[in-house]
Amino acid sequence: MEMEWVDPPHSAFPLLEELRLAFLLNLEAVCHGPIPMGCFANLRVQIIEECNSLKYIIWPPTTQARESVQVFPQLVSLKLERLPNLINFYSTGTSDSQEPGSSFFNQIALSELESLHLNPMDNVRTVWDNQDPNTFPNVEELNLVFKGPVEIWCGQFSRESFGKLRVLEIEACHDISLVIPHTIEQLIVRRCDSVEKVIQVEGHAGETLPRLTIMYLEDLPMLRHLSGLGPILQNLQSLQVSRCRNLINLVSPSMAKRLVQLKELTVDYCDEVKEIVENEGGEATDDEILFTKLQKLELSFLPNLKSFCTARYTFKFPCLIEMQVITCPKMEFFCKGDSITERLQRVEMDYYHQRWENDLNTTIQKMFMETNAEPMEEDFEEYGDFEEYWDFKELDPKEEDSEDEVPDEEDDEDGDSEEQHPNVEDSEGRSGSLGPRS
Repeated sequence: MEMEWVDPPHSAFPLLEELRLAFLLNLEAVCHGPIPMGCFANLRVQIIEECNSLKYIIWPPTTQARESVQVFPQLVSLKLERLPNLINFYSTGTSDSQEPGSSFFNQIALSELESLHLNPMDNVRTVWDNQDPNTFPNVEELNLVFKGPVEIWCGQFSRESFGKLRVLEIEACHDISLVIPHTIEQLIVRRCDSVEKVIQVEGHAGETLPRLTIMYLEDLPMLRHLSGLGPILQNLQSLQVSRCRNLINLVSPSMAKRLVQLKELTVDYCDEVKEIVENEGGEATDDEILFTKLQKLELSFLPNLKSFCTARYTFKFPCLIEMQVITCPKMEFFCKGDSITERLQRVEMDYYHQRWENDLNTTIQKMFMETNAEPMEEDFEEYGDFEEYWDFKELDPKEEDSEDEVPDEEDDEDGDSEEQHPNVEDSEGRSGSLGPRS
């Protein structure tokens, strides 16, 4: 049956400021048919979620001319989430997939938009093209989640298009071509299988990202290091790298020297990382690397980490006041050279225990010795659980035999049994090497 378009009224929802549509399983478009004059003229927030049949936000008649249009002229925030059949924002034809050469926002200008969330976008392969450089001039926050190969910007990136972009979050883009705008302040990249180089700067070679202060990288299996990004990241203040299973080291010595603004550094759950600052080989240089502003250093759940750096550098941390080294069983020392931490007074081993032995290198060495003196995990299997293991090990076999030989004395001294086995009553006083109590 052919659909007949009804002439719209002069305006529709001219005063509406916020629109939320969710779980409308048969909805195919928000605006289906000719667009009334003044439609959604005051709309500022639009959220559409879990509408499984939605194909387009705007679906005009096939006879209507398709030229660049401005809709939702006051829209500030747009969130499109879990819309498995969404093809384009604005229909460009009758195809059930994104047409070659077409982008998701083809012919659409959202001049007032500041925040955009697209999550996930199963059928989208290109988000923007470069036909109109002024379509999104005010976007400050951009969150994109895709499935399958995707190109964020088609063609040369235009500064005019995203001249105010501050926060960029990319997730689950498994074959992504990504260029970073020079205005970016926060960069978050998660679960992107093909990312080897996190940053390609738009514009001319040698250009930096002067405003980038926060970078979070998670689950990037192709990432092996960040070396070579020193000039780009020289203003970085917070760096967190998590669950990058093929990461070998984080930065080169030359890049480490450029991180003069870094205040927080966290590396966790990276199975293959062996050192944070790369040992480039050659003879020991006794060179100095100064982390001028670093206040917090966290190294957690790194099963192959041997040290912060195996080369003989002198590391200085004049502002370091908080440090965590949690479940790094192979970390024998902090560095081969000197480590100078004027303000650091403890190293946190977990949420309940901390340690300090005059200096950082000695502290890490003591922790390594204690860790390797503890029983291995496979030793627990015979005894069922942690407490049963230690109760069994703390009972001296000679004392057990002696007690068997003089049962009468034991019966006479029942009142002293707590002194003989203080571990039963005073279990909270056991050595910190047992780990956190449940």
